[in-house]
Amino acid sequence: MRTAFVARKGHTFIVSDFSSIEARVLSYMAREKWRMDVFAGNLDIYVKSASKMFSKPVVKGGINSELRQKGKIAELALGYGGGEKGH
Repeated sequence: MRTAFVARKGHTFIVSDFSSIEARVLSYMAREKWRMDVFAGNLDIYVKSASKMFSKPVVKGGINSELRQKGKIAELALGYGGGEKGH
């Protein structure tokens, strides 16, 4: 999507991204202490969620790292009302 925006000649288009902003806001709104503690510790929420979901250690780029994506999907989909079939 970002590539659809082009700065006019002589102007600069600045792109920024807030790390896991959706999960951060949802954690705060839900007052989920363990999730807020993950962010306070500068840890990866998707890793921690996957570890809790599957009851096994998950390390980004390491052991069980393939489960991180499932943690990310769960964090975002469930936070925005996603369901079994993506509704």
